Amino acid sequence: MFGFILILLLWSGSVLAERWHYLGLSGMDILSIETHPTSSQYIFAGTDYGGLHVSFDGGQSWEYRVATNVPVPFVSYDPDTGDSLYAIVGDSYSAGVHTSDDDGNTWYQVSYLQYPRRMGFDPVNPGYMYVCFPDGIRVS
Repeated sequence: MFGFILILLLWSGSVLAERWHYLGLSGMDILSIETHPTSSQYIFAGTDYGGLHVSFDGGQSWEYRVATNVPVPFVSYDPDTGDSLYAIVGDSYSAGVHTSDDDGNTWYQVSYLQYPRRMGFDPVNPGYMYVCFPDGIRVS
């Protein structure tokens, strides 16, 4: 029985491994990834000191959307509207929350915050955003 389970586990692991495909951005330390709410062809990848990259063809090619010398540890679409893209941009001394309403072509700083790590949106109260910091959580 143990042998059968082991073979089943090895087989299922190999099946899952066959479903992964490389999508580029070699040499980049990818910190976050987000897909467009209505198009799987739009993929956004936040990197560590490589900026924000976007693919409009499902990962076949990539373009810069935020300067290449800053980290983008978090990127996400607003789940309430699906239109606004949010990103934490910068390192600990120049970080802030930024938003884009045109799929990352132009960005506006929402707030300057030191040391933001991650963000989340309140599923019950639209418009509420939570930002994590080393010393706690803040809500806006």
